[in-house]
Amino acid sequence: MRSLLQAHFMRGSSSMVLAHTKLVFCHWATFSMMSLRRFMAAS
Repeated sequence: MRSLLQAHFMRGSSSMVLAHTKLVFCHWATFSMMSLRRFMAAS
């Protein structure tokens, strides 16, 4: 029972990490695009 719970938690945490990584990547992409646009407008 405990190992089953542990396996479920591991799977859940890995999917959470994946979702977090995706969120961070989207945030970073948006920020880099914004700064790139600002740089293009400044030059």
